[in-house]
Amino acid sequence: MGIGNFRRIARFSLTLMVVGVFSAMGAESSFEQELAQYDYRDTRKLVRTVRDAADLIEEKGTNAFCKFRTDPDRWNNELFYVYVYARDGECLFHPAMPAFEGKNLLNVTDAEGKKTLQMALNAATDPDSPHGWVHYFWHPAGGFNPIAKSSCHFSVTMPDGREVVIGGGMESPPEERMFAKFTVDSAVRLLATKGAAALDEIRKPDGKYRFRDVKVFVLDAEGNTLVDPALEAIGPRNLASYEDAAGHKPFGELVRKLQEADSCWEVILTKNRYERIMDKRGIYARKGLMEDTPVIVGAATALPKPIWSK
Repeated sequence: MGIGNFRRIARFSLTLMVVGVFSAMGAESSFEQELAQYDYRDTRKLVRTVRDAADLIEEKGTNAFCKFRTDPDRWNNELFYVYVYARDGECLFHPAMPAFEGKNLLNVTDAEGKKTLQMALNAATDPDSPHGWVHYFWHPAGGFNPIAKSSCHFSVTMPDGREVVIGGGMESPPEERMFAKFTVDSAVRLLATKGAAALDEIRKPDGKYRFRDVKVFVLDAEGNTLVDPALEAIGPRNLASYEDAAGHKPFGELVRKLQEADSCWEVILTKNRYERIMDKRGIYARKGLMEDTPVIVGAATALPKPIWSK
């Protein structure tokens, strides 16, 4: 090989290396921006750990399970644990409940009747939920009462060609504003795809659009309810004139703001369901289309609490 050819090959190889480094840096920077959306450190730690587990499984396949078992402080601790399922529903790895391993749990339900594993498998590839979130009630290992849980999921292909989903969840999780946003974004896509038929799916108490104190609602452009945020049984009503405990008209403000913007946040003052105090909650809302008809899709959620109040 001539010196000239050798130098050209060397320069080409170096270029590929530099491009690869910058691509990796760009991907990591993008991931850090995704993590910055969350209000709570524990949420960011969970998502980072589950993604690291997904990367390890993508590289090493089932050999990664040994690493998970030998380093419980990182992968199986008081805050969360990682688990792995095949796409057909077979549990491949579950440190908290080893009896699950080898069983197909595709139709397992939580305390509210939600098919949690099916939801997780779908969430792992949901474009509106960048980290595949699922919210449900679960019986902890050795526990009696079901507790609230939020889990994130990533889908990867192992070296042997099998596609698997890696997840991890927090018990009694913080109420991230992004949980409501991702759920509303998914409902907007559903309405655009299925039209009015999507309304029944959004109403389902055992569906993904209702969890804990978060309930997706749908209004027409004037503020009339198509899916009510609270009183579905009374039939359609107009919320534009509704006043909260402070005399504020949050839904009227949503109608006004969304005449100009595609999405917005609004504050509503509500009575705390557990204590005799008032709570400020945030409403995230978006413009949507249902069979070419403009609609407003939103959900109310808890706002981040200052450190001194925790």
